[in-house]
Amino acid sequence: MTKEDTFNFLLRAAIPEIEDFNKLPEDLQWEPRERRRKEQEPGYFSKKLIWECVYRAHRDVLTGRKFVKNYAKSAAQKLYSEIINPQNTKELSSEELIDYIVSAGYGIGPTQKLVNMTLKYMFLLQLFGKLKGYSIKEEDCDCPLDSIILESLGMGDAKWTKDFEASDGKTKKSYKEIQEKIKELQGSKSKLSYDFEHWKPYK
Repeated sequence: MTKEDTFNFLLRAAIPEIEDFNKLPEDLQWEPRERRRKEQEPGYFSKKLIWECVYRAHRDVLTGRKFVKNYAKSAAQKLYSEIINPQNTKELSSEELIDYIVSAGYGIGPTQKLVNMTLKYMFLLQLFGKLKGYSIKEEDCDCPLDSIILESLGMGDAKWTKDFEASDGKTKKSYKEIQEKIKELQGSKSKLSYDFEHWKPYK
């Protein structure tokens, strides 16, 4: 067994490959008997990896599906389309992408998780040389906020599923305020590094 085999196993554990035709966006789908031709199109596999990052992040958002406000799968499609847009020459960043999705009417809570988890997965792919044609700077990535991270910050009462509104419905945290606190705690390290250091699954 090679190091590459081991890496591919770990990669697919973190970002599962999508084989179900119906879970792919239209530009990645193929007509019957034309799959091989479609896969030979320039950039096909890079775009498929991007969608797999977005779709995994979308599934992460749905862990709170009973409580999430102002969210739909169309947000994931919109994010994917913006990332692969050849006319988008800006560096990919949490701030730019979150503002873009929120401006379409989606809630800041689920949007930040969708965007930040997508960038986290893309950053990992880039780190191991698996992502071609895209540039992700660690310092441009925010920390994905969920109940585990919020509790680690002493903000467990701020519900990401309800745009950081407290359970009493009377107070609300600012997304940027939370990210600023993480930046202050991390010092010279990135905000994204806080997620790797503090996120642990519930037992």
